[in-house]
Amino acid sequence: MKKNKYISILLLGLLILSACNDFLDPEPDGRKDEKLVFTEYSYALGFFANIYADLPAGFHSINGAMEACMTDDAEHTNQLADVQSYNNGSWNKQNFTDAWLYTKYYASLRKLAIFLENVDDAKFIDPNAFNRSPELNAVYQERFKAESYFLRAFFYFELVKRFGGVPIVPEVRLEINDELNLPRSSFDECVEYIVSNCDLAAASLPAKDTESSWIGHASKASALALKSRVLLYAASPLNNPSNDNARWIRAAKAAKEVLDLPGYGLLTGNAVNNSGMFEIWNNFYNSEVLFAMPYFSNNDLEFKNFPVGFQKGQGLTNPTQNLVDAFETINGEPITQSSQYNAQNPYENRDPRLAYFIGHNGSVYNNRPIETYIGGLDGLNKDQNSTKTGYYLRKYMNVNADLAKNTQSTRHHWIHFRYAEILLNYAEAMNEAYGPSSPGEGLNKTALDAVNQVRNRVGMPNLSSGLNKDQLRERIRNERRVELCFEGHRAWDVRRWKQGSLFNAPVKGMRITKNGSAFQYEVFNVEQRVFDESKMYLMPIPQSEILKADALEQNPNW
Repeated sequence: MKKNKYISILLLGLLILSACNDFLDPEPDGRKDEKLVFTEYSYALGFFANIYADLPAGFHSINGAMEACMTDDAEHTNQLADVQSYNNGSWNKQNFTDAWLYTKYYASLRKLAIFLENVDDAKFIDPNAFNRSPELNAVYQERFKAESYFLRAFFYFELVKRFGGVPIVPEVRLEINDELNLPRSSFDECVEYIVSNCDLAAASLPAKDTESSWIGHASKASALALKSRVLLYAASPLNNPSNDNARWIRAAKAAKEVLDLPGYGLLTGNAVNNSGMFEIWNNFYNSEVLFAMPYFSNNDLEFKNFPVGFQKGQGLTNPTQNLVDAFETINGEPITQSSQYNAQNPYENRDPRLAYFIGHNGSVYNNRPIETYIGGLDGLNKDQNSTKTGYYLRKYMNVNADLAKNTQSTRHHWIHFRYAEILLNYAEAMNEAYGPSSPGEGLNKTALDAVNQVRNRVGMPNLSSGLNKDQLRERIRNERRVELCFEGHRAWDVRRWKQGSLFNAPVKGMRITKNGSAFQYEVFNVEQRVFDESKMYLMPIPQSEILKADALEQNPNW
């Protein structure tokens, strides 16, 4: 297969989507013309690629904003951006930004049902291609069928993490005259359905793809990583109010299934130390990637997030002081307890990931130290587009990009699952099930072992073996916040931990004034955030859906 064939298939799927719809619409039941789609290899491939295209795009998932901007980790420069409704509490069941995802993901599930009905007879191979084995089509059929189970699990999880239990649509797709007024399945029923689809996918998919032609396709690692995440959510306080220890053990075992797969591990060495971990998101073929979606080479992310002192830099995603304070000092102590923290030199002696992930005063972009101080080239209050917090995004970024010339085009990948997350899933579940230092049956790695593996990768010291379960819980949660910042976890982690008060508090920034060559640092409140713990742990079922299907029940207090 040709290199990067998936990328070309994805393009094909987007280009022919309207053509597929034309095929599917004319007949009353759609079946006759639907079959034609799957007898032509280019349309069949395009149909499947279009389902992959429905996966969330994390770099701009909330109408152009990152999910981090709906948390205490970031502020969006545009105060009128849609994401701000989550921060000021103005969202409601009639109107909220994620409402469209309810119907979007059910539409994706319907497409999957159509695909699974037709996959056994579908043609995925160009009959005129040179030297194509006739058996290869059967290989594609089985591979794509297994990937469909993963995608089905993924779309249901996207629904469940937002809305709780949702209707499980029968595996045969719904038609226009079918009963559409379906009641919601329970959260636990949805979890079991997601897990069963992950297991179906994992049973047939390769542990790791070695050919570039399968870039962006799910593997066994992808399916097991999703299973790990959903079982961790199921064990967490929001969904496990009785703190059933069996759920934590199950989550730990699911994470271990991923950790035991050959060919995966944390990216280490020069790829981390010399590039500030950029290699993880820049190089698709590294050992840390469990599932990712390829993006085309361009500098769009850099245009949107470079500091505003650079020509064409928009600086949209502003990390908060709340997040900056989560990065420990280099000796492994929180800044509130460390003698190495100096409030008037706050970025020295810190966890290296602070410099890797966040642009602060003095960070270098395109060979220039940025100036976030009042009056600086990139400074606070310079204009309406400048940083609102005193910080800029650095994670994912090619900081050597020249935006004025638009050179050094960058290949970014949105990583849905990576090895570091699974280690932290395992650490959290093991600590809750067995405590910091005790292995479980068949689980030889302890909670401390797992979290320290993530820390040691960047040169951070081990956490103390004297921590108790409660103390380690807080350190693991902080480690997760730091390591996985801007990766789409914080909004859901805080909810599943039932720590909504963190979102009902001010987000903070750093005001820096320059006096000669000296700087003065002052933490200030950027804005007060609003989070109603009586209802906002879950999003409401869109009211338009409730009106169409009265068997649906609205989430509490919406």
